[in-house]
Amino acid sequence: MDTQLINDSAIQLILTVKIHISPEDVESFFSHFQSAFDAVIKEPECRYFVVGEDVQNPGVITWTEGWSESVEWFMGVS
Repeated sequence: MDTQLINDSAIQLILTVKIHISPEDVESFFSHFQSAFDAVIKEPECRYFVVGEDVQNPGVITWTEGWSESVEWFMGVS
């Protein structure tokens, strides 16, 4: 596994989301999620966006986003 340390002092907000869906719906979820992912990573304020499924708990999906702006900015823009 290739791991990279993110050391960006510009990051002001880290957002982590965990959802639980039926394992049989994971493929459909990711096909719909792709457009949202693509839009978010194009935002210049988005420093990273990591998404994955827990291999030991199918249907548990987590994503983490790092933003260079404040919570107030995020809530007003998103």
